[in-house]
Amino acid sequence: MSRFDGKNWQMVNQDIINANCFLHDTRGNLWFASGETLYCYNGSSWNIVTPPFGVFGSFNSIVEDNTSGIWVSTNNIVSRFDGTSWTTFNVGNIFGVNPTSTLIYSIMVDNQNTIWVATTDGILHIDGTNWKVYTVADGLADNYITGLIQDKSGNIWASGYNSGLDRFDGSSWQSFLPGDRIFDMAQDQNGNIWLATDHGVIKYDGNSFQSFTTADGLLDNYIQAIVVDNNNDVWCGTYYGVNYYDGKAWQSFTTTDGLAGGQVSQIVNEKSGDIWFFSIFGGISRYTPNE
Repeated sequence: MSRFDGKNWQMVNQDIINANCFLHDTRGNLWFASGETLYCYNGSSWNIVTPPFGVFGSFNSIVEDNTSGIWVSTNNIVSRFDGTSWTTFNVGNIFGVNPTSTLIYSIMVDNQNTIWVATTDGILHIDGTNWKVYTVADGLADNYITGLIQDKSGNIWASGYNSGLDRFDGSSWQSFLPGDRIFDMAQDQNGNIWLATDHGVIKYDGNSFQSFTTADGLLDNYIQAIVVDNNNDVWCGTYYGVNYYDGKAWQSFTTTDGLAGGQVSQIVNEKSGDIWFFSIFGGISRYTPNE
């Protein structure tokens, strides 16, 4: 793992490679998942956290709710850690199918502190101990959901593997970009929705869609991750490194600039302004913008 302070990259931990999700919790702990291993760094030492459930496949998401509970997901398990004990749910059981047939892509905490889960069989929403299932029968364009975000108005947006974009206003779903493959989403400070797709970056301003490709300065058109930083710049992960957009032009960082590796599959923006990049084959990098 390497850290960038605005001038140089610094290796932080060489043991964690192929990391696929990250959380900096409100207690100051750093959580990383690498394959079937979950790490927690408390500021002085690295520890492997072993949940009481068998890990089927890799960890794919780590989030924190507003009561400091840590939620993690694997291929078919969602579990909450309160600092002492785990509460675990098998999503296949909730859907009423084979416990190992439903796969999880990600989990999200909304502004009401409820949990949303993107899966290959639809969307799960947990409010307390009650689960609500959303599928094509409820208005989704497809059940194969890759990601979820909540916008500033409270709407829930769902990205589809081959079905574009769905928006939930609390009562019904509306679909956009049918047939598009979307891997990740983010909203900027102006309310625009940014989409990471297999054919570039798409911006939705509420009225129209604008596309960005290699012709506009992207390193690659296959975009796996996208975030908006504290300066309202847009960052996206590609096979060859990362791009960022300052509202005028796309710039890039690659391994020649000290990035730990290409094929950036996840990007996390912290409240502090630090940005973390997860490279499938290179490890983890952290970028600290110049003050």
